Parts: sequence; structure tokens; C-alpha cells
Amino acid sequence: MMTAPSLRTLPAAYQEYARLRREMPVFHDAEADVWIVSRFDDVRTVLREHRHFSSCVLGQDSFEIRSPVDGSVLPAEETLLASDPPRHDALRMHVGRLFAPERLVACEAAARRELDRVIVQLVQGNRFEVVHDVCEPVVAAVMASVFGLDTCWRECVAQWLQVSGQCNARSRPASLKARFDAMLDDIWQAAEHCPDAGLGVFMAACHRGEVDARHVLDLTVTLLKGGADTTTYLVGNVLALLAEQPGLVSDIRRDPTLIPALIEASLRRDSPVQLTVRVTTADVELAGHRIPANSRVILLLGSANRDETVFGSEDEIHLDRREKSHLAFGAGPHRCPGVALARMQGGVIVQALMTRLPAFRLVPEHAREVGLRALCGFDRMDAEFLVRESNGATAGPAKNLLPASDYRNRQSER
Repeated sequence: MMTAPSLRTLPAAYQEYARLRREMPVFHDAEADVWIVSRFDDVRTVLREHRHFSSCVLGQDSFEIRSPVDGSVLPAEETLLASDPPRHDALRMHVGRLFAPERLVACEAAARRELDRVIVQLVQGNRFEVVHDVCEPVVAAVMASVFGLDTCWRECVAQWLQVSGQCNARSRPASLKARFDAMLDDIWQAAEHCPDAGLGVFMAACHRGEVDARHVLDLTVTLLKGGADTTTYLVGNVLALLAEQPGLVSDIRRDPTLIPALIEASLRRDSPVQLTVRVTTADVELAGHRIPANSRVILLLGSANRDETVFGSEDEIHLDRREKSHLAFGAGPHRCPGVALARMQGGVIVQALMTRLPAFRLVPEHAREVGLRALCGFDRMDAEFLVRESNGATAGPAKNLLPASDYRNRQSER
């Protein structure tokens, strides 16, 4: 079956990734003085080998976290993001308690309640923006549930997510540092008054002396940064994939149980996080190349997940086939702790859009991709659907509404 041309700018990068995998899967970029790794097996090896490839290089551009008790700064090697085992494992243990199965059930319930509210608002018209109108409020509701905070904190959590998303961006407004520090104050206030669940787990560990106040803030901020954009990018990438291959739309509307398979296919093909970085702790050999100690190593997750030797070269998605394990969430000690949460949120949002809104379709004119090579997704994506009249009939969509199959075609002509 023919597919619509992609609306993405990423295919050019994907072509370059394919060339790297063929011709120089591990190579040294002398100008940038970094090593670039592009094949699946090599990327996975580096992610798992924390003794030779340290994560201490991560978070170098992050704002410092000061203790709300004595003002001391948390060293980078003591943060969740930039620490290595065994310290990383000890910190991650506390995060894992927030994603226990019973907590995920509560988070899914929060996501569905917020989606019910959002859908009621959407049906007042027939056009909306996916990121702002759907993804952001659902993610805020879910993160509030993760942190064990009631609805009165919802708006505050939404602001935390906005600040955290800006921390992830390349260009930061001058006011961001002050907003970040104010966010830390809010988080500490919330944690002090939180019950046993959520942030209360971090506070209990603090009272036991397993972490200190700085870690409570760091663990919370790390979860906020990880959840700020990734679910939004996941949803946008899935919708873009459905626009590219409209046959999948009828498949999931006929059988919504196929949505998890659709999520996995999208995660592999268009990973929201396209790359990560490590630094060598000693001279090390990788795929026949000697990489000196203290070398920065860029791991192209987006390339590894398209490695033909592992996943084949078919562009068509077949939801009845089990996807092989991908690296969209990383691997090894630093594999994303919120994997189940991200999959759940993406699944419930996509299902709601595709099954609860009649003839849901994307509108291409205002779609906007994230302008960062390290990330893959959309920070704006407009959509429309049919509006039901009081007599049960359906009013037609606006004249400029395109069927999903034409969405990428229009974008490719811009």
C-alpha cells in the first residue's frame, strides 16, 4: 500500500543515520571531539556498560538545586540523572515506589477523568489543538496523581511542567532561573504536606536519612523533566504515523486493543528522545574502535531503533506483529523509570481521540515540529472532528479540513 509522504523534517536525519550505520557506525567527529554510535547493538552495549560509559556528563546544563534547609548545592554526581550505580540505584529505588502497580492504576483513573472533562470541552466546538487542549491537562492530572497531590495543586503542577519543559529546551528565557527556584520552593512546600503516597515517599526517605532535602527536590524535578514533553511528543508522533498510514486508523477503530502495538511501533520509528550522551571512564574498545578515556560518546537512539539488521527495512506497520524491543526509553541503569506511565498516557489519549471524536482528523496548517535534533515530536498539532447536531445528524467539518491521508502531503509542500 502506498503511504503519504512524511510531514517531518526528520527523514533527512534518518537517511543520514542509515548512512552512518552502513559506513561508519562508530566514528570520531574530530571537529566536535565526540564519538558517535548509531547501530542498535553498540548503542545498547554502551547504555548497559555504566562502568566504562558514565552518565556523569548528563545534566551539565541543569540549574543547580539548593537545599531548602541549609542552602547547600547538590553535586551533579549525587543527582538521579548524572549518577552511576551504585548511587544511582539507591536513588532510583525511591522513584520506583511512585510507579508501583497500584499507583499506576490510580494514575490511569486520573488520566481518564481528565480526558472525560477535556472531551466535554472539545465537543463544544469542532476544532482544537492537541498539545495545549488535550495532552497538557492530562499530563498535569497524571503527574499530580504520581506526586500524591489533590486537585487544588493541579494548576501548580501544570506550571511546574511548563518550567521543566523550558529547562529541556535549547533557548531559555531570562526569567527561567527565577521561575525554577520558585518551583523548588513550591515542591518543598507540597512535599512537606503530602500524605504517604507520592512526594510523601521521598519525604519519608528523607526522614529516615536515606536521602536529604536536596534529593527530594532533585527526584521530583527529574520526574517533571521526564514527563513534561515526552507524552506529548509520543501522542503527536502516533497521530502523525496514523496520518501517514491511514489504514491503521480503521484497524484501531475496529479493535482498540491494537493501540498498545501502535504505541510501540511509533516509539521505535520516531523515538521522542533521539539521542543521549555518555563519557568514557577509561580507554575502551567498541566495535573494533579504541575510544580514549574521558571521551564524550553520543548515542543515536533514533538511529538504533531503525537498525535494519534488527528491525528489518519495512516501512509499513503491521499491528498484528510483535515489535522487537527498542531503545526509545533507553536501557541499562538509566532506562526511563516511567515507561509504564508514558505508555498508559499515550494509549488513553490516542484511544479517546480516535474512538470518541467522530471522524477525528488533523489540520496541517499550524502543525509545528520541535526544533531540536535531540527530540522528535510536535509542540503544536491542530485537529478537527464532526459535530453532532441536536437532531442526531452530523454537521460537516470546515472546508479546509483535510482527511488524515492528506495531512503529510500538505506539509511536504510547505
